Amino acid sequence: METVLINIDSVKDVLHSLKSQGQSTVTTVEVIQEYHLTHRKIIQATANRSYNSVFGKLLRENEDDLGIRYVREVLLHDREISLLQSAEWVLL
Repeated sequence: METVLINIDSVKDVLHSLKSQGQSTVTTVEVIQEYHLTHRKIIQATANRSYNSVFGKLLRENEDDLGIRYVREVLLHDREISLLQSAEWVLL
């Protein structure tokens, strides 16, 4: 099984940055994209788990520490115009 390494402090930095840019809510997909861009982190997930689900689980387990609250599941369109499930979070 592959290991997934996600730096929680880097995730906090991403959330703080998004909040300072005026966002009041974010999706797991947005957090992943920003995490990759600003921290140049590569996330490796097991074959049966997507990055989105691994990241979403991390966010859910650390809501209080990260200063976020789960709102709901949402459907987003990706670049290929496919539907992608993500979670929406309120930045506290």
